[in-house]
Amino acid sequence: MRIVPFEPDHLEEMADLGGQDWMLGYLADDHAEALAAGGPGFTGFIDGKVVGMAGITLLTPYRATTWAAVSRWSARHFLTIHRAVWRFVWQECTVARLEAFVDMDYGVGHRWAKMLGFEPEGGPKEFYLADGRAAQEYVRIRHDLRRSSRSDEHRLRGDGGDIGNSAGQRAGSSSSI
Repeated sequence: MRIVPFEPDHLEEMADLGGQDWMLGYLADDHAEALAAGGPGFTGFIDGKVVGMAGITLLTPYRATTWAAVSRWSARHFLTIHRAVWRFVWQECTVARLEAFVDMDYGVGHRWAKMLGFEPEGGPKEFYLADGRAAQEYVRIRHDLRRSSRSDEHRLRGDGGDIGNSAGQRAGSSSSI
């Protein structure tokens, strides 16, 4: 799998979201631009086709929300995709608290959040998703990431380091898995 930094234009190459079609409105042009600017994001290609996109939006230097979309036909590559996302979530991302919100009716998403080590927090959030449906919040907390110096804030904003470009790559480059 080839992983490159997310660009809003990659959405045009994602033909079928398989169970996540409601996200097409959420990933509309203006929102996709905001996702690209909000924190690191990645697009995975296999055989020249987009198999998925994922990233985080920084809320504070220690808290971020996640987003992800995978194509319907990517199921046969799930293990490769899962490993890449797991590596980012647990090894490369230096945000202590990651939050994921999963459509209450999207069982695959709930299973994947748990496989990635996220744990449910609280009950369903009513009217949470872009189309008004409810979502379950999941969190991943890394207690080993202690608050430290203000230099961390610069690293998270991208003006003094890197918060998870795949395989330690700088924005604009790509890596392969």
